[in-house]
Amino acid sequence: MKRNYYILICVSLILSLFFIDKVKIISEDVILLIVFSIIPSLFPFIFLLNLFLTSNSLSLFYKNLSKTRLGLFVFKLIFVILGILLGMPAFAILIDESIEKKIINQQEGQQIINHFGFVSFPFLYGVILPFFNLTQKILIVSIIFGSAILFYLLNYAKVEKQIVTLEITPSSFSNSFFTSITKTIKSLTIIASTMLVFSLPLAWSSNIIKEPFVYFIGGLSEFSYSSVALAKLQDNLSLMLLIFILSFSSLSVLTQVQHLTKNISIRSFLKKRAFLALFNTLLMFIMLSYF
Repeated sequence: MKRNYYILICVSLILSLFFIDKVKIISEDVILLIVFSIIPSLFPFIFLLNLFLTSNSLSLFYKNLSKTRLGLFVFKLIFVILGILLGMPAFAILIDESIEKKIINQQEGQQIINHFGFVSFPFLYGVILPFFNLTQKILIVSIIFGSAILFYLLNYAKVEKQIVTLEITPSSFSNSFFTSITKTIKSLTIIASTMLVFSLPLAWSSNIIKEPFVYFIGGLSEFSYSSVALAKLQDNLSLMLLIFILSFSSLSVLTQVQHLTKNISIRSFLKKRAFLALFNTLLMFIMLSYF
């Protein structure tokens, strides 16, 4: 996978030479988004998440709650809510570490990430929703989160559950702190580089494909910049394309997950996100047409 990633970077740079003016404009906008929005918003969440994991706090939390079925349900509920707040790829890191520490099994972790592995609620609430009126906001939130909950519950009975007794090794705060800093810097470097590389298709296609479809193509590759552009257009077609992108995540996110995790199946995640993206777009079409 790493080899393919480096090949992709080389091909992207070569293609960019033919669209140098557009690449410059898009790259500047994406870099500004990364520096002033993405990194400041993600750094505290990813750092605290890494500190939470390296200090074995998650394991202790699980050990105290998993003694009863109600406690285990509360743990899973908090787990999912935390993931929705974190968004991708931070949620994928949380799932991966939980599988590694045997807090959840691989099948259960895969089901959770497949259904709730989309954009973070803070990004949705703070960046996307301000462009819409109250009715549109309710529609967007209800469709994205409602379908995820519905299909997760429909598949919940099929997932093998486990309750394990954990052997927790004490860790020093200083080691956990510096390990968390290192992991956070590595994660943000991967996120920033993939965002920049996967934003380039928007520059290549901007002279050929017109709005809003150019932002849809760009959003399939890297969602953050294109989803904001679609939200600004304020028409029904753009709203449906936006729902697809927000539900699907993007190829950029898939690459980040591939580089930052070891226990998550990208193929399974891709299939479920594509299905939910199509389902949510169809549902949005029906709502806009008849209500």
